[in-house]
Amino acid sequence: CMYISGVPGTGKTATVHEVMRCLQHATDMDEIAHFHFIEINGMKMTDPHQAYVQILQKLTGQKATADHAAALLEKRFSNPAPRKESTVLLVDELDLLWTRKQNVMYNLFDWPTRRHARLVVLTIANTMDLPERIMINRVASRLVAPLFADFCEDEAHQTLLLHTEVCWLSRGRVLARFVELKEKIEEFLQTRNRALSEQVTESFWIKTAYLADIFSLYNETNKRLQGVESNILQ
Repeated sequence: CMYISGVPGTGKTATVHEVMRCLQHATDMDEIAHFHFIEINGMKMTDPHQAYVQILQKLTGQKATADHAAALLEKRFSNPAPRKESTVLLVDELDLLWTRKQNVMYNLFDWPTRRHARLVVLTIANTMDLPERIMINRVASRLVAPLFADFCEDEAHQTLLLHTEVCWLSRGRVLARFVELKEKIEEFLQTRNRALSEQVTESFWIKTAYLADIFSLYNETNKRLQGVESNILQ
């Protein structure tokens, strides 16, 4: 799952659409496997549970009540099926799908974790801190990746949110933090992408550590130049 947030007008939806266009072009060129792309928008629903109805109809063409659609989707994403194609689901205006029990949000984030789901969920909202401020723990937990929780420095940023500026983590420290998490990153890649893991050699880590040292010095120099009448010689 990916949660994308930002103020209105920053191009969140347009960016996702462009990425999907490029991926669909790649499928036409037989560069990647074919996949379904479906999109729903919370602003176009009178009730959050209509999300189930729209997803099922766009995925299969089948019409059903909200409860029946939820049950059919649960079965589809839980059970194995021969030649099942992957599905990319874009949920725009996610914050409008909020309910008291938050069961709609929970299912949207829980289905991709199923072994046979073959489902990727992309969500977009204007609320920057939606997981921390609105979602209950069982829903927000579906957005937490252990690696990125370690990457973040404090409890206020235990989910990785896609912002135009990652203001809570100094750019000068990103590489240093990356090197510090060497073992966990290697473990993560071995379980998620074995081919990429084999490319992350010891030589790669040596070069990355070298760059981290250089940028750390740049960062320190920048700090020393800040302030009134400050210069690098002081």
